[in-house]
Amino acid sequence: MNIHYVTVGNDGYIDGWSNSKEENTIDVLADESTVNKLFCVKVINKKAILDQEQYEKLQDEIHPEQTEIEKIREELLLTQEALAALFESNLG
Repeated sequence: MNIHYVTVGNDGYIDGWSNSKEENTIDVLADESTVNKLFCVKVINKKAILDQEQYEKLQDEIHPEQTEIEKIREELLLTQEALAALFESNLG
């Protein structure tokens, strides 16, 4: 575990990490698996502790965005294929 400096939001979760002391930061001990995770790590007795349930909830919220991006990519590919076919038919 190493010392890091963090800011904590109103909800009690870490909302910022730093390697140096800055205004409004507190020092915590954190292992590499928690460093730089936001909105799912709390400070308990000067240690950064991952809230696994909150972490999984955030991951579930991120996943649908990726699915939406995948749908848009698929639509773009179909549009490109349709345009290529249209150009070929006009040139031939």
